[in-house]
Amino acid sequence: MAKTISEKLIDPKAVDVYVICGGLIGAIAWDIITWLMALPTSSSHAIISGFAGAAIAKAGFGVILVKGWVPVISFLILSPIIGMILGWLIMTLVSWLANKTERYKAESRFRHLQLA
Repeated sequence: MAKTISEKLIDPKAVDVYVICGGLIGAIAWDIITWLMALPTSSSHAIISGFAGAAIAKAGFGVILVKGWVPVISFLILSPIIGMILGWLIMTLVSWLANKTERYKAESRFRHLQLA
């Protein structure tokens, strides 16, 4: 993973063992802090950002390859929107399908379906 990230997001010349370890420590710390605060975060984005932060700390902002960050940042913004739209569509479909079902039957079915 470090090789893939370093070739597209960060200049490979700036990557060494210390940058990789610093990125991992930063990502782990961020994940633990947000986990303790019960915040929903992405561990993959945390490791990418930690890796980038460690590289910037070592060699400055010039090591960031801006072209490679466009898909990462765009999907960071788009993924919650896509999730919200899909969630709304599924919720609407399920409520439409269960609209005329008797309450005790619906509760029994949903109790078993939520395990799946």
